[in-house]
Amino acid sequence: MSVLSKDERAIVLEIADFLEAACAATPDFTRAEFIESGWPQQIAPKARDARTLFLRRGLFSEEFDESEPGQPIVVPAGR
Repeated sequence: MSVLSKDERAIVLEIADFLEAACAATPDFTRAEFIESGWPQQIAPKARDARTLFLRRGLFSEEFDESEPGQPIVVPAGR
C-alpha cells in the first residue's frame, strides 16, 4: 500500500521529470547558474500545486501512528 494517493504520486513524478530535465539541460551547474537558467521559475507552479495537494490531506502526528491525518491506526482485536 502506497503512502501517496494516485494524485500525490502523479504530481511527485511530474516534479521529478522537471528536475531530471533541469539536470540534463544544465550539467555540472552551480546554484547561481541553476537559478539563472530559469528552471526554478518553470518548476515553481507545479511545486505550488504539489504543496496545496499535500496540505489538503493534512499533516500526520509526530506523536503516534495514524492511518490518515487525524485518524489513529485501529488494530483489530485478537492481535
